[in-house]
Amino acid sequence: MAIEVMNSSQLRIEYHHGMDLDGKPIYKTKNYNYLKTTATPDAILSASQAMAGLQQHELVVVQRNSNFDIVSE
Repeated sequence: MAIEVMNSSQLRIEYHHGMDLDGKPIYKTKNYNYLKTTATPDAILSASQAMAGLQQHELVVVQRNSNFDIVSE
């Protein structure tokens, strides 16, 4: 039987940076590498909201991007 083993994780936060000349929203992202693979969704959201509180732009999306190795047991 095969199992997944998380070997790396990255935090991606997207901010709303205003509108362009055509009235379309502008979004910018910030990536943070080396997120603990054991971090819980609640901890990730709390940390993201704390970081967003230091920004002048509105928080839009918080994502976790993880890489897994698939190995046999």
